[in-house]
Amino acid sequence: MLLDIPPLDPKLPTSIEASVDALCRCLRARAADSERGDAGGPADLRLLRNSGLLSLVVPAQFGGKGASWGTSLDIVRRVARADSAVAERLAGQYLQLGTVQLLGDAEQQGELLFGSAQGDWLWGSALHRANNQVRASVVSGGVEITGVPGGHQGTADADRLLLSAQMADGSGMVIAAVDAGRPGILRQIERNPSAGEDAPRIEFRKLALCTEEILGGVHAGVSVRASLRPLLEQLGLVHLFLGLSQGALDDLVLASQAVPRLALNGRNDDHGEVAPMMLQRYADLWVDMKAASTLTRSATRAFEDAWSEGDALRATERARLALEIGEARTLAGRAGLQLTQVVFEAMSGAHHVPAARLNRWWRRLRTHNLHDPVDFKRREIGRWILTGDLPRASLFA
Repeated sequence: MLLDIPPLDPKLPTSIEASVDALCRCLRARAADSERGDAGGPADLRLLRNSGLLSLVVPAQFGGKGASWGTSLDIVRRVARADSAVAERLAGQYLQLGTVQLLGDAEQQGELLFGSAQGDWLWGSALHRANNQVRASVVSGGVEITGVPGGHQGTADADRLLLSAQMADGSGMVIAAVDAGRPGILRQIERNPSAGEDAPRIEFRKLALCTEEILGGVHAGVSVRASLRPLLEQLGLVHLFLGLSQGALDDLVLASQAVPRLALNGRNDDHGEVAPMMLQRYADLWVDMKAASTLTRSATRAFEDAWSEGDALRATERARLALEIGEARTLAGRAGLQLTQVVFEAMSGAHHVPAARLNRWWRRLRTHNLHDPVDFKRREIGRWILTGDLPRASLFA
């Protein structure tokens, strides 16, 4: 059951479909064998690098596959059905490449996108709205950056890195694309005692940037087109949530078929038949996911339309798109949490199916919602309902 995901763009090479299927099969098999934390381990990254999907959203004129955003995000959704951690890394890759297209000038786009397609660069991000601890000072030929980012993603193994810093003189913010291994970037792995696991850490120490590496100059404000960046990020999360929820439902169905007496907050009858309450819960979960998928499909089409508008995109169009994506984000998160909670509860005492490890779906989705609370989107929607005020545009929300 794959909801309403259409076939991939027929203009793409047929090998892409095969690559996606092969990646998902391998990830699914690995997930059944072991419980892993965040994506980014050597084996995961090898699979991702060898999949041919890293340059999917790079336009064809720069040597990429030239896939639409709808197709690219559908692939994120399919991969999340097998392993949401790897899908998160893939969504981040597409977001960073989209950011280059939104912020970079023609020369920067040509250099960075062509290099990414030819070198299969893996991108990481140290862009964050709370990067006020990272300061940029003007020096001869460019700027110098020092500080610890307030947030980062995929920086430990990235080939190229997007970073942001506030100008020390208060004139605005700079966003740059750099080689992740250059001097001035300190990347290390630290032990997180509270989580009981290793965590990546990144710091900038007098990192020298030339003017050509700064995307769009100093940003005192934001153009309407550039403000599509956070909407792309949110849309990627929505597809990630739907794929994760689909994977959880797949595992629950398989477990229930293998163990017919598995109960979902209800009892099966004495003959081992599936309880009516269980059937009703399946139906409720499916309907919620179907509704979230329909909203997501509409929001994705609207985003593609906005992207194609280019610099002609109007602020009101962008704001209404933000509301539509916020609606999909709210429903996808709510439906996913409900579904994965049911899976977690159903399997909590199912010691006879330990290989499934189904609680990983709930933990992944819960973590995503804690890191990016949906309440902010709900408030935007509620404010619009009551006052008609549209969401304000920025590079991060």
